[in-house]
Amino acid sequence: MSVAREQVLEVRDLKVHFPIRGSFGRTTGIVRAVDGVSIELGRGETLGIAGESGCGKSTLARAMLRIVEPTAGRIVVGGEDVTAARGPALRHLLKVMQMVFQDPNDSLNPRVKVGAAIEEALIVAHVAPQDRPHRVQEILRTVGLPYAFARRYPHELSGGQRQRVGIARALAVGPQLLVCDEPVSALDVSVRAQIINLFQDLQDQLGLGYVFISHDLAVLRQMSHRVAVMYLGRVVEQAPNQVLYAQPLHPYTQALLGSVPLPSPKANRARQRIHLVGEVPSPSSPPPGCPFHPRCPIAQDVCRNEVPPLRVIASGHHVACHFAQANVWAGGERVGQA
Repeated sequence: MSVAREQVLEVRDLKVHFPIRGSFGRTTGIVRAVDGVSIELGRGETLGIAGESGCGKSTLARAMLRIVEPTAGRIVVGGEDVTAARGPALRHLLKVMQMVFQDPNDSLNPRVKVGAAIEEALIVAHVAPQDRPHRVQEILRTVGLPYAFARRYPHELSGGQRQRVGIARALAVGPQLLVCDEPVSALDVSVRAQIINLFQDLQDQLGLGYVFISHDLAVLRQMSHRVAVMYLGRVVEQAPNQVLYAQPLHPYTQALLGSVPLPSPKANRARQRIHLVGEVPSPSSPPPGCPFHPRCPIAQDVCRNEVPPLRVIASGHHVACHFAQANVWAGGERVGQA
């Protein structure tokens, strides 16, 4: 797939910290949900965000859309800094960037019919009243639904149909990019494939950019041009799709990919895996040094004391690991070790 490189999103050193309140409302600690993430997205490109539950993926998505307020950092959308935007600047953000939720019920009012829900977005986009019925019909057709669905309530639709309506509502304001937070994880496998195909068709037709968040690495492999792997609020590896899946360099990325079943049972039994021990540390009390070191099979003293920077290993391949270049993965096996 060719990727247009007109930049529509730039996130720099974004942090989202939540205070922990004790008795009498006093702050007793901080949850570092997102802790210095930098990403960028070009028009017509998909950036996949991977990681375990609790790594900060969804908080990052909501911070980019200002659903939650960033603690620090910059968010530039369409060349405009919207980090602290209010009024017209914030409305511009909502026109350029929209969100597709995991559960479409999060964005659909059960008391509002599908057509009226899409029309609400058209009002925000200042579409003339006489043009709205035709636009509703056009948008529903774009996402593969007949116009008759405009008269239905969300509870009358299947999960896949509701997700199509959620996508239609996001498209109504004419955005340049969509932030998709686990948009297919709640769907049946057959329906999931249909929605993924819809996303890809819409990208080809409209040149949309996607920030596509998922814990399913197989979905990200199919959807993404580049993939960023998050751990404990940080990006630990980012690379072009084919590079990351062929030669992951961070031990955490290797462990995630090693947990994905291969089609061949024989290959599954033969390949070497990195088995992670322990749980993800709490973002309210992250370990010193590299946040992954308590679970890392190659951790050394430097890992326990120094936070590894996210550095360039090769063109487009960034890794936050002190020993990334000695920890090469090939053909499903780790062939070098520090």
